[in-house]
This record gives sequence, C-alpha cells and structure tokens, in this order.
Amino acid sequence: MSKISRRHFLGFGAGAAGLAACATPSGSNTQLTDSRAPYNGAVSFDHGVASGDPLSDRVIVWSRVTPADEDTQSPIPVTVRICTDPSMSILAAEAQLDTSAARDFTLKADMEGLKPDTEYFYQFTAHTTAGDVTSPVARTRTAAASGKPPVKFAVVSCSNFPFGYFNVYDAISQRGDLDAVIHLGDYIYEYGVDGYGGQTGQEIGRNHEPPMEIVTLGDYRMRHAQYKADPMLQAAHAVAPWICTWDDHESANNSYRTGAENHQPETEGNWSDRKQAAIQAYLEWMPVRDPQAGRTSGGIYRAFDFGETASVFCLESRLTGRSDEIAWGAELAGTAPDAIPAKAREVMARVGDDSRTMLGRVQEDWLSQGLQSSVKKGKAWQVLANQVIMAKVSPPNLMETLTDEQKAAQSGYVAQMIPFSQLGLPFNLDAWDGFP
Repeated sequence: MSKISRRHFLGFGAGAAGLAACATPSGSNTQLTDSRAPYNGAVSFDHGVASGDPLSDRVIVWSRVTPADEDTQSPIPVTVRICTDPSMSILAAEAQLDTSAARDFTLKADMEGLKPDTEYFYQFTAHTTAGDVTSPVARTRTAAASGKPPVKFAVVSCSNFPFGYFNVYDAISQRGDLDAVIHLGDYIYEYGVDGYGGQTGQEIGRNHEPPMEIVTLGDYRMRHAQYKADPMLQAAHAVAPWICTWDDHESANNSYRTGAENHQPETEGNWSDRKQAAIQAYLEWMPVRDPQAGRTSGGIYRAFDFGETASVFCLESRLTGRSDEIAWGAELAGTAPDAIPAKAREVMARVGDDSRTMLGRVQEDWLSQGLQSSVKKGKAWQVLANQVIMAKVSPPNLMETLTDEQKAAQSGYVAQMIPFSQLGLPFNLDAWDGFP
C-alpha cells in the first residue's frame, strides 16, 4: 500500500474543500467528384484540426468549421484530404462531409485504406460561394500491423483551463517522433468561474466560458470550443493522433452511472439528460471513433494494437458501469472521533461488496478477453489507458505527525480524516481503492 506525505495530504484536502459527420471516404489517389452546392456565407477554421484512434489501416480526422453566421441552418460542404506529404500533393484518401448546426458544425471522418506504420498529413477544405477555405495542415500516423517497432506515447490528463497555460501541450507540439498522445481524461472541466480553479483564472485572465457550471448541451459545446481554441492545445493535436477517454469532469465531478457528486437534481435537472448532453458534445468535439453498434452511447472503451509491441486498452470508467459513489466525507460527516473506527469498518464492508464495479460486467468481460488475446498473440505489453489511480493509497497517520496546534487548525475534510488516518485505510474511494 502506498503512502502519501503529510504535506501532500493537506494540500489535497485544501483542493477538495457523436455522432460522425456524413462521410464518403476514398482510399485511392483519385479525387472524388463533388456536385454539392457551396455554402453561401463566410467560414473559418477557428479550432484547429485533430486526428485520433489510429489503427493500422485508418485514422479518425476531426475539425470544426465556424460560420460567420452561427445561426445559419444551411449545411456546409467540406472535403478532407489525407496525403503522404506535407505539401498535400500525393493523395492517399479523401472524404466528403457535410456539417451543420445539428452537430455544432464539427467534422469527423474515419479515413480508411491507409498503409500501416506510415506518416500522413491531412487538411479540411470548406466550399463556399466566395471560394474554398482551408484549415491548417496537420500530421498523423497509422499504427504498425506487425513487427516490434519502438512506440512512443505522450501521456496527459487533467487539463483545467483556468488553472494555467497549457505549456505541456506546447512541449508535446515540439515533438516529431510520437506515435500517439494518450489523454486519460478531464480534457475539460465543468466548473464555472466560482468553482475549482476559478480564483487562479481570475488572477491570470483565463476564465471559463460560459461563466457558470456547464449543464446543457449548449454549455458543454461552448466549453469544448473554448478549450479547442487554445493555440497550445491546437498545436499538440496537430503533431500526432490522440487516443482519448473521459474521466469525470467531462460530465461532472465524481460521476458514476446514475449520478455525480457535482450534480444536484433539484437545481440542475435530470442526471441522464446532463450525462447524454456531455456525451454528445464529447463525441462531436473529440477525434474519437463513435461507440460500436449495440453499445450504449457512452461505451467508448476500445483497443489499439501497435504491431507486436503493445496493445492499448482505453477504458471507460465513469458513465456506463460504475456503481454509486461511496465517499469518506459523506460517510464520516457528523461521526464522533471515537466512533470512526466502527463506522469505517462498516463502510469498507460495503466497499468490498462483490457487486460493486467500476467498469461494468460487459466491459470487464471485454477487457479480460482482450488481455488474454493480446498475450496469446505475443504482444510484449498490455497497456491500460486508465483514468484513476490503480494502487492502494493510505493517508499518513496525522494523529502522530501533526502537532496539537496543527490539528486544531484543520477543518472540513482534513479534520474528519485526522482520526481516520490512524486506521491505515484507503482514503480515495473514487479511485480503484473504492472498487477492490
């Protein structure tokens, strides 16, 4: 069982107080004939371009075309081309897409017929009566189909816009050797300007849009648009395909199948409506392959092979199978210090119930079969793209390490955890510790 330091624990306590666009792909070097009427209006590409979910013969490409008239109901015809050279002269595949307000003018296509382990470049072109408007050109690559080539990933998570600038994304954009960027979740955060990170945002002039906590489909779309407008994030998307999954903040803090810690039905409506709005906006705005037929809309768990080097299993641990939350803050509220050990034993009995699940039985079976298949095929690594800590973590014994003055100065969550900490139990039941 891992232990965290007293300073780290006190700091934690303070912090705690899809739909695909219509596409007609072509895998040949022959350009498609386009008889669609051009859009009568001005457009721009304000949110960059992105690629994702690389397989050995295909990759998802994404962008968003922004009409000057955001209220337009007319479809906008777009062509995306993928080439083997950055000058976009040697065509490998092409697709025709139409987008509209129905999908927030986002674009996404699964470009098929590509060669394994190959670098490609792609670009979107919107067709208007005033002429064609092009997006930036970006790099992507397919996964290896065989062999054991070296594989390089950049791994990121928890990118809260108001907390600071996206310097790590800028560093990623300087790399030209990445096979993929893996984002483990919390690509966006749901809080308003008065929520987590809001004070820092106020200090540096980097506030969330819209300013309130996001709840509706329009809210989630606007928040995704704000993040995608960041130049450092755009640059990171432009250098490699991304493999993304969500954690909780793409919907609401500490979310689970039937609710979330940061969802109050009496003021924020039905959780299912909010969850579906969050899922729809994510599938519209992210370069991810939509869930397979027969799965729920949130079933984005999927796997990627990089030759015989690695299998990457990208998990969904929030919205489709996770059991209801058990949290020490709520469980210990109002409990007298001398009664905490007995209360903790009762809680841990519920935590250890066999019926509790983070992934859901369907996904567990999928993962089990996938791991066995990967080993049988001789893949060297089985990698979990997993959102939360997969380790047993206990707090320090604050009864021994804090002075009487320090104990008296604590309040809220940390004050509750002072007598609890001497029990040696896991303190974060939102992670895998809560689903043993």
